[in-house]
Amino acid sequence: MPAWNGSFRHLPTKSPEECADVVVDEMVRKLRHCGMDFCRVKLMTPFERHCTGYAALGGRVRKRVRKGIPDVGPGGYIDGKQVAIVGMGDQWGYCRVVLEDGSVMDATDDAPAPKDSLRVWDEVMHTKNTGSTEAGQCTVFPERVLNGEVMRVVRMSVTHTVCRVHDTGLEIAYDNRDRDMWIRLNYANTVHKLQGGETDHVVLPLDVEQAAGLYTRNHV
Repeated sequence: MPAWNGSFRHLPTKSPEECADVVVDEMVRKLRHCGMDFCRVKLMTPFERHCTGYAALGGRVRKRVRKGIPDVGPGGYIDGKQVAIVGMGDQWGYCRVVLEDGSVMDATDDAPAPKDSLRVWDEVMHTKNTGSTEAGQCTVFPERVLNGEVMRVVRMSVTHTVCRVHDTGLEIAYDNRDRDMWIRLNYANTVHKLQGGETDHVVLPLDVEQAAGLYTRNHV
């Protein structure tokens, strides 16, 4: 049975795998209770690897919350119009699409394949402060964007990924050639990444098998 201690709810488990299952279930439950508002609910973990690491947990939460959402990815929008992908070449930046009027067109770009295959509606985080233009930078920012800004992917094309910042509504068109330098998925994070932040609810796995350092550092 869950144990309550003031504002904390403890859900005991018997293995790292069960711990991961419970954490994902609790995160999804909290998100639904809060209207899928990722600013109000955070999944943070002291671990980077294994089943209770941020990548594994974030991937599972993403799969759960995206269930039933149309899978519109690169090439899914051309000039703001939704299109259907007919085929893609060996290079990510090439695709043949069918427009709404039934006509077929080719869209090509020299952009390399993004690592994480973002999709429309994905939750992402901006991971570095913008300031002076960096060497090789392709994305042009309408204003300064700070490390840690959380946003949602709202449109995609073969050249750009457009994200809307939750707090301000600002839309940023990331050039796909350097997009991965600026943003990453934001379904789970390390404790270190979220330090200093504020939220209404936190889901935190405490996996004793990966707990080296947990007993000598303050995480909560």
